[in-house]
Amino acid sequence: MIIVSTLLFIFLLVVFFYYNYLNKNFHEMTLKIFLKKIIRKLFKLIFRKNLFSSPIGENSPYYINVKNSNSIQNGEVIILNMPTSDNFRQAIHPDVIYLDKGFGLNNHRFWMACTPYPNQDDRYENPEIFSSENGFFWKAPRNNMNPLFKKPKDFLSHNSDTAIVYNGNKLVVFFRTSYYEKNGKNKNLIQSIESEDGVHWSNLQILMESDQYFYLSPAIKKIKNEWIMWTVDYNSKNRNRLSIYRRVSKDLINWNSRFEVNCEGLPQIIFPWHIGVEIVDEKILCILTSCTKFGGKNPKNWMAVSQDLGFSFKILKGFENKYDFESWFQYRASIVDIGQKDKVQIFYTAVDKKNICYIARKEQLKSDFEI
Repeated sequence: MIIVSTLLFIFLLVVFFYYNYLNKNFHEMTLKIFLKKIIRKLFKLIFRKNLFSSPIGENSPYYINVKNSNSIQNGEVIILNMPTSDNFRQAIHPDVIYLDKGFGLNNHRFWMACTPYPNQDDRYENPEIFSSENGFFWKAPRNNMNPLFKKPKDFLSHNSDTAIVYNGNKLVVFFRTSYYEKNGKNKNLIQSIESEDGVHWSNLQILMESDQYFYLSPAIKKIKNEWIMWTVDYNSKNRNRLSIYRRVSKDLINWNSRFEVNCEGLPQIIFPWHIGVEIVDEKILCILTSCTKFGGKNPKNWMAVSQDLGFSFKILKGFENKYDFESWFQYRASIVDIGQKDKVQIFYTAVDKKNICYIARKEQLKSDFEI
């Protein structure tokens, strides 16, 4: 009995030393995974069998969290490494445009506006700009230039919800700012800032300001000779619900009164929260992010389409969700047409159950947006 107790003590001492020194310096496994690995090792040595049917360790970000995955044999989703200014490399709310002839000092074809959001901390949620030649490897146009606009000083005040367009010879980035002032007067703004080279940004303008409207998730595209902006805001008849609204501008500065957009096929218990759009073959393709309560509760992405210039959208189906890195929820997306005959590119936000935020890129068939 003494021998057994001594051997058990020595074993536990070795385990303790290995876990607290070697493991923490080299492997960084959780204690649960570490112990399961030791048990598996001993079981293999003694019984020459595998005790566990699955690998022991953290899952890959690309782990497919579905039971029947035999038919899934392609890796069509890529997680992007976004070099955010805070160095946490977690970002959300991408808005991406593709310029076939390129733009800026490096003549890059892909340009993205997004906001850092490490572990959903809105103190870092400031508009940043990135460029890429292929849409997979991204960098800031110049070191130490992000963010384009810093966080307001008042507690809880923050930026969010970026959009980007190319207008003539310059890029214009739009973003939302929410002010929570000490006197209790809260307000939301839509602001814009522009650049002729992607590096130097100026001409900051306040386009909209209100203590009544949200101005959530501006999405902006040019149709013929007019700029159209869609936002999400209080429903005009029921302030306990949200709706999509459409505005028009000739110059990206002065916007007309909002028009409420009909959203057909969205279940009654949920309402719009964010929106991303692209114009393809005279149709407007849309990824709509819904929620069940204000604040983006229980978000879900839907594929939708408009055939009447964005005065209404028809929900087609849910946007596929199957990977471990999107195990908590998906969020705002951007659709980009790069001239492929049968596909578009979708850049979307995902958050896993460890509260890590990602931007991912996925190819989607254009036929998936057919009514």
